[in-house]
Amino acid sequence: MPSDKAKAPEEWTQRRIQSIEVGFQVIRAMEAANGPLPLRDIAAAAGMPPSKAHLYLVSFVKEGVAFQDPVTGHYGLGRFAIQLGLSAIRQLDVVEFAREELATLQRTAGFATYLSLWGDRGPGIVSKVDGERQGLSPCASVTCCRF
Repeated sequence: MPSDKAKAPEEWTQRRIQSIEVGFQVIRAMEAANGPLPLRDIAAAAGMPPSKAHLYLVSFVKEGVAFQDPVTGHYGLGRFAIQLGLSAIRQLDVVEFAREELATLQRTAGFATYLSLWGDRGPGIVSKVDGERQGLSPCASVTCCRF
């Protein structure tokens, strides 16, 4: 029997805190925006009344997850959201994450694929997937994968 972590989200049966899930609708609305938004736009994107979104935003501002521009009153992601994102990046094993992309690119092109990371002495190959064909790939200029 697979653990709950191995199951797809729709299969999770563990008890959850609904208010956190609702609050993340507000965070996702701000994350999808190109900049700070007025309350009404955040509420609409989160699918809730502005009064409800405002309660979440007040708490998020207090905790640093969001900020409110004192001039426009618009809300955006705050300093703690930045710290959280940077922490997630630090914890991400980029090489392991990229292996699936390398394999997909190799299957598509048939050529060997390589992952290079920039180090203190320049770029270095940190992972590769052998190819079946020799020569230059028509997509040899591809230098990064999607994250």
